[in-house]
Amino acid sequence: MKEKQGKGKGLKMTEILISFWSNSYYFPYSRSLWDPEGSSGNATMYGGVSFVDERHRHRYEVNPNMTSQLEDAGLSFVGKDETGHRMEIVELPDHPYFVGVQFHPEFKSRPGKPSALFLGIFLFCW
Repeated sequence: MKEKQGKGKGLKMTEILISFWSNSYYFPYSRSLWDPEGSSGNATMYGGVSFVDERHRHRYEVNPNMTSQLEDAGLSFVGKDETGHRMEIVELPDHPYFVGVQFHPEFKSRPGKPSALFLGIFLFCW
């Protein structure tokens, strides 16, 4: 796949593998590093670890050239990939519980041991 460059807020990811038989997408597990200088309620939900390994989800990503504009508008990118260029976790600091992720938190959820993000939703609603 060829990555489209432009002024848009999204870019197509180039490293996705497409299954020949099912024409489905395979998204490998990737490491998301928490911003060491920022404060994140979701990092706290994960137990204060410095990173999370989750299965990446989307074919598109946030355009790194647009992150400063999005942060100026109030978003906080609290988790990035190991290169520091791909935005993996976003929060809205002034909101009681707003989180967006580029991975599937449900893949590691189990009965009695929910994903930290799902647990955060339940605790917020409680």
